[in-house]
Amino acid sequence: MTKILLFTSCIVLLGYSIPSTSAHGLFLFPGPLDSPGFFGATRGYDLAKTDISTLRNPLSSPNFCRGKPSRSPVNISLKNGAQFTITLAFSLQANHIGPCSIQMIDPNNPDSDPVIIASVNGPNGCAVKPLSRYSTLDGPTSQVCPGLVPPGIKDASNDMCMSEWTFDVKNVDKIKCTTCIMRWLWSGQHLSVTDPEEYENCIDVRLSGETGGTPGPVIVTTTSLDTPTATTEDNREPTPSSKPRRKNPRKSKTRKPTKTSKSPKSVQAKTTYPKQEENNEDTQSDDLTSSGWSECKKSDNSSGPYYACAATDGEGADYFACYAEDSLRPPRKESCAPGTSCNQAGNWIKCY
Repeated sequence: MTKILLFTSCIVLLGYSIPSTSAHGLFLFPGPLDSPGFFGATRGYDLAKTDISTLRNPLSSPNFCRGKPSRSPVNISLKNGAQFTITLAFSLQANHIGPCSIQMIDPNNPDSDPVIIASVNGPNGCAVKPLSRYSTLDGPTSQVCPGLVPPGIKDASNDMCMSEWTFDVKNVDKIKCTTCIMRWLWSGQHLSVTDPEEYENCIDVRLSGETGGTPGPVIVTTTSLDTPTATTEDNREPTPSSKPRRKNPRKSKTRKPTKTSKSPKSVQAKTTYPKQEENNEDTQSDDLTSSGWSECKKSDNSSGPYYACAATDGEGADYFACYAEDSLRPPRKESCAPGTSCNQAGNWIKCY
């Protein structure tokens, strides 16, 4: 059974620059909100106290565990078929769709594939209605989710609410490490399905108790990608393939995490992204490109990037990234999230 209790918005708001959006996500702790010694486990957490963007922004380039050094491991126990809860935080500035997963990485065997112990596949992913409880326009987080704002982090109180994800653990028998890296990966599709933003956080853990060795009960069901993937006892998430991959993954290099006196030897680890929905749309359509030039010229913006909905009478999900500073640069076509449509808001757009 997978439960995702997320306090996020259901509106995409684009602003200020094409390379960035207002969406943010953060893996806070391998346990529930009331866990003792809750804060400080995430690699790089000390820096986040003064600059939260170092942990919650989308990755600007592939960098294993964001290049952050290891920390003292958190003791946890995993068992196949048993429930496990982690704590996440999301901003209220975007509809947090797109697949995500929890992976276990052996720092002493970095060439092996990460072991996926939980995943949410398909376009709905980490949080969409009806799972998402709050709206961006309801007010500041101090009013929207009192008591659920990450404490002690500069700027987090402006837009972030904490949440719990409870899932059924799987593949514990494949974990070969005792001191491991627990990694959260989210392929955010709130801005674009064809070019998602990648998010990642790492927490060092030490496995104890009944961890490993004994598989739990086998669960075989199917779940439609058109509905939220949070499940009940009668509707469990499908078991993903052993090596899920993104479509057309970016070529990248990983960097070794900084070595400390208490950490295992520095490693490079493979990045295995959750599987995305297939998208066969021709993004280079001549008609769409021509429409992009026309729509972009309607704006009075004279410098910098901006966005324009495709001319589909308010019913379409396509929009264009426009470049006022370079009149020869063709508009770039993007798509709103599945089930949403593009709505113009000045020089920007909203997908809802």
